Amino acid sequence: LHSQKEDAPAGDDPLNIIEYWRRRARVLSVLTEKMNEASILRAREVLTQAKQIVSKQLEEVYAKLVRQRDEARDNDRFLCTLEQYFHNLSNDAFSVVAEAFPSMLESIC
Repeated sequence: LHSQKEDAPAGDDPLNIIEYWRRRARVLSVLTEKMNEASILRAREVLTQAKQIVSKQLEEVYAKLVRQRDEARDNDRFLCTLEQYFHNLSNDAFSVVAEAFPSMLESIC
């Protein structure tokens, strides 16, 4: 989570921002899957039964991980709907951009 916290998009370009959220969703999904592996679930259960303080902290970290994963997935899904428009905006002539703009706005709303 700490490495993801420090990660940031490489510039303000919309395609960089899309890639950032895509990468973040992928990494946080892998971490969440690892936390749900049988061995980790057993360790979490043992800690909970032993009423260890670390168990509470681990569950708080897990809940934060799930929230951040969900946010990254939601942002990635939304931005995917706009990705083709951003490619067109960055690569095409103004006339093509002007034609694409109304449909891009429609997909946002």
